[in-house]
Amino acid sequence: MHDEGISDLTPVCQKCIFINYQQVISISDETEIINQDLMTLCQQYPYFKYLQTIPGIGPMTAALLIASVGDPNYFKTGRQKKMTS
Repeated sequence: MHDEGISDLTPVCQKCIFINYQQVISISDETEIINQDLMTLCQQYPYFKYLQTIPGIGPMTAALLIASVGDPNYFKTGRQKKMTS
C-alpha cells in the first residue's frame, strides 16, 4: 500500500484505510480463484471453445453464455433459439 499522505491521518483513519485495503486485496484474490474455477468448469462444455471462435467473444463471455443458455440442443429449431434471445 502507498504510504504517501497516510502519515498525516489519525491512527483511527490509518487503521480503517488499512483494513479496507486488505479487504480489497482479499476480494481481488477470491475473484481470481472463482474466475479460474469457472474457466475450468466451462472446459467440459464443447460449446465453450466454439463460442470463442466468434469475434469479440472471449473466455468470460463464452462462460456467461453457457451459464445463461445452458445446452443449445434444448431448443428444437434455430427459430426457437432466436426467439428466446
